[in-house]
Amino acid sequence: MLRACRNLALALLLAGPFTVPVHAHDVFSTFTRVDWNDSDHSVELVIQVQANDLEDLLSLNMGDKRLTFLEPKDKPALENATGPWTLHNVAVRVDDKPLPLTYLGMELKDDIVYIYMEADWPTTPKSLTVMNSMFLKELPGEINSVMAVVLGARKAGEIV
Repeated sequence: MLRACRNLALALLLAGPFTVPVHAHDVFSTFTRVDWNDSDHSVELVIQVQANDLEDLLSLNMGDKRLTFLEPKDKPALENATGPWTLHNVAVRVDDKPLPLTYLGMELKDDIVYIYMEADWPTTPKSLTVMNSMFLKELPGEINSVMAVVLGARKAGEIV
């Protein structure tokens, strides 16, 4: 055990100087749940995003202004920027037709931002295709997981 600890310490020393990581975590992911709502004939999306990743990205797009969910005064700017950015990065096709999504809003719970979108769809979908390109260019190793639920049947996949 002591030898393993020494080997680990040596490996860390040989790895070179330490730097402060740019991000607060090293796993980058979003989770998208897509549901077809039989009662009102709509397709509903809920996307879970790490709050600090969203803050970082939207702040870069806003120039020098750093936005944070910790400041109540920043929430309107974050909300206004999140909608267009999400609509630009998320696409859904139902039965091979593009679905015109509407951004409904977002909410923060702990360190996760929940983004809500929906679109009308009159019949039970036979096929769903989802593309979530959020953070794929900006964060190394980003994985965007998707789960679709239609009449209780679930299908899932990952976008990397």
